[in-house]
Amino acid sequence: MKQNVARQFLSNESAKEAVAISKVLSQGNRERVVKLLTDRKKSERHGSDKRERTSAVLFPLVSVQGKPSLLLTRRTRSLLSHRNEICFPGGKVDEEDCGSACRTAVRETCEELGLEETDIDVWGDFMYDGGTFVRGRYLTTPVIAHLGSFEQLKFSLSKHEVQSVFTVSLEHLADQNNQVYTVFKMVRPNDRISMYVGPAFEHPKGRIWGLTAFVIYGVLPLVYPDFKLRYRVKVR
Repeated sequence: MKQNVARQFLSNESAKEAVAISKVLSQGNRERVVKLLTDRKKSERHGSDKRERTSAVLFPLVSVQGKPSLLLTRRTRSLLSHRNEICFPGGKVDEEDCGSACRTAVRETCEELGLEETDIDVWGDFMYDGGTFVRGRYLTTPVIAHLGSFEQLKFSLSKHEVQSVFTVSLEHLADQNNQVYTVFKMVRPNDRISMYVGPAFEHPKGRIWGLTAFVIYGVLPLVYPDFKLRYRVKVR
């Protein structure tokens, strides 16, 4: 998974402004994030990565008793891939989405959680040249959105896809006592072994790791610039 582009972008742009954690969901912070995403899209150059951007996930910010949090889901055990894993709502881009990551993320979230499109305030998609979040042949595009108060959301979960939903506060993710890491090993076609250390987060509902943790690592500093990871992501 490529993370260097994301961190370079974030260090050059979002780190210039401090945002109190209590203000993450404010209109002012929304406008700041939307501007950063818009400016980045205007300056980016496409075409360096030949893989299709064929999946998208929602990065769903919610308020839980007034605390800024992220909404996460646990996949069912009956799924063929990534069963019982903690993840963001999302999925593959369908023809009806017309190549729009935002449409994909919103549609998949509504299908999985039973929400209405009007429940989802989209801030923008975090997509740029070369991609950040890679799984196999696909580039996954995170779409930042605000779902409002978690207590007021009415869910109707897809029994086939979603076992449960829960939230994790940004305060919990930023607490370095909850930050751990996962070591991945890949064997390439030439038998060369590559290893990388990826972020992970401990939570009472289970360890948040893999693509979900990478998305948090890459996107959260944009909406909450004071977020810092205890461990460095390394690839070798």
